[in-house]
Amino acid sequence: MSELKIGDRVEVTCPEIDGKPLLGEVGTIINISKWGLVSIEFDNNIGGHSCGGEGRRGYCWWLRTKHLKKLKKLQWTQRKK
Repeated sequence: MSELKIGDRVEVTCPEIDGKPLLGEVGTIINISKWGLVSIEFDNNIGGHSCGGEGRRGYCWWLRTKHLKKLKKLQWTQRKK
């Protein structure tokens, strides 16, 4: 999923990652590593970490691109309501 970039809004498509039930959680990409991991800062506190100080503590997690779906602007605007 190489079309992802920092600032994109994404939704998690995997039911559980590292024991965390993240299916459907929405967040913003804050970094993309050279190893293919994507740092996400979620809208909700997921009990995560800060992705090495890149985001808010408790709101962040590293995920693989295969577990993410890029949201279109209309989709994430509607989710804010």
